[in-house]
Amino acid sequence: MKLEPEEHYSLRKAAEILGVHPITLRRWEKTGKIRCIRTPSGQRRFPRSEILRLVGEDLPSGRRAVVYARVSSAKLTVFSAKLYGSRSKEFRKK
Repeated sequence: MKLEPEEHYSLRKAAEILGVHPITLRRWEKTGKIRCIRTPSGQRRFPRSEILRLVGEDLPSGRRAVVYARVSSAKLTVFSAKLYGSRSKEFRKK
């Protein structure tokens, strides 16, 4: 049985995938939140398994829920107009 090498990501690419700043990823590595290897030149490389672990895709279902909610009402528009002195374009149209 032949083991295939695991894919590794650069600091910049791993940070992009995780949606964090590279400095945050460096901090996580120093505190042990994520594991990485170092190249002979000292650059960090993050294993795909570590990225997936943090993203949460290693769960059996591989599914995540994303919820977006926006609340607006006529009362809120009137309140905003009073608060900001009727500068709202939406308020002026009514």
